[in-house]
Amino acid sequence: MTHVKVNDEICFVLRTFPIMESTLIVDIFSKNYGRISLIAKGARRKKSKFRGLIRPFHRLRVDWSGKNDVPVMSNLSSDAQRRILRGKALYSCYYLNELLSQLLHQLQPNQELFDLYESVLEKIADSEDLFTALRYFEKHLLKALGYELRLTREANSSVAIRADRNYHYDPESGPIPTIENSENVVPGSVLLAIDEEKYDTKEVRAESRKFLRRIIEVYVDRSADQSRKVLQQVMRLDAQSEPYFFR
Repeated sequence: MTHVKVNDEICFVLRTFPIMESTLIVDIFSKNYGRISLIAKGARRKKSKFRGLIRPFHRLRVDWSGKNDVPVMSNLSSDAQRRILRGKALYSCYYLNELLSQLLHQLQPNQELFDLYESVLEKIADSEDLFTALRYFEKHLLKALGYELRLTREANSSVAIRADRNYHYDPESGPIPTIENSENVVPGSVLLAIDEEKYDTKEVRAESRKFLRRIIEVYVDRSADQSRKVLQQVMRLDAQSEPYFFR
């Protein structure tokens, strides 16, 4: 296996896993290499050079090298002022990280998605409108991964979506008109609202969130049971936070 050495790569920490007594596996999202897991030896020791740096939502620069599937982190430094996140904003950012952990494969660069992630972190830190920021991320995350939503035209046709009709949304082809009124049906008004990114009523907000989550779950790795549980827990926190998100 070829020896890999990378220096000064911009990244964000997605999550960490302790192994052995003092070592961490650090899952990062990097600008030029995508998602990759690194070994941070001694990172849990009090005098570790990594101590206080391996934190999520903070832009970092990292060096790594090695021949194995999990290279060794050799250096880590801050690249920006630390974001202060609390309460619902903090939970929202954890939700972004869980989505990326679930939907990104290792070593598949996606600079469009990296830039999207960084911009939404800034939106969440600087705005009280967390709902719109999360829906924006979900919509554009799907697009960046090659699953762009069809929101203004019916599946396999040029017929415009009507706000007064209901649709069944096929993830492969798009919205199909239906007379059903089940929980898996999405109103045309909601599809158009997502397209325009205008969430003006409580009903539109509730239906748009439910629709986007349903589409995202189609693509989540269903073998990762524990991570899916975490994702679902954070989703529930979002769903229970309507008074904060919608004010």
